[in-house]
Amino acid sequence: MVKENDFDGIAWCYDFMAKLIFGERLYQASIQWLETLNKLDTVVVLGGGSGKILKQLTHVDRVIFIEKSAKMIKLAQTSTFANVQFICADFLEYALEDESTHIVICPFFLDVFTPFQLGEVLDKIARILKKKGTLFVSDFQCTTWWSKQLIKLMYVFFGMSTRIAARQLAPLNTLILDKEFKTSAHLFRKDGMIFSKSYTKINTD
Repeated sequence: MVKENDFDGIAWCYDFMAKLIFGERLYQASIQWLETLNKLDTVVVLGGGSGKILKQLTHVDRVIFIEKSAKMIKLAQTSTFANVQFICADFLEYALEDESTHIVICPFFLDVFTPFQLGEVLDKIARILKKKGTLFVSDFQCTTWWSKQLIKLMYVFFGMSTRIAARQLAPLNTLILDKEFKTSAHLFRKDGMIFSKSYTKINTD
């Protein structure tokens, strides 16, 4: 039986399907601003899938790649990255040191969660980020009738194939801003349906 948010069954074809439907837009959104990262940054990648994003992080000394799918992790490990620590785990269940991370990257990761689960995920991201740390989010948003229909179809497909927890797209930007974050930069693609946003952790002291 397929477990919740289990991408093992489609790991072999996920990148192909994404490229077939969106071309390089998802990948380009995922790597936005990564060239600006500093060598000494500690970077956490959440739900990095097959690891294509890692090619853009070779200039960073330490990358922690957390992915729940064992088959996705295996694909990511086909290329040797000396700076990457691969962790096959549920992010919410894996212990990370508080305020130890400079950057958290969420490449099309947050959209699988319900609003309640997102609250827990964002709280943990805020805990592990250093003061004024950065959260990079690339994901979808409904902007046109066409984009709404496509996103609905994607939720039906992933609901059946991976049992993602969410049944519809949550208001990601609103939920993020309700936590300890403020927007620092944003970029939209394909009529605004695909976005890349950079958030800064607010210093609440």
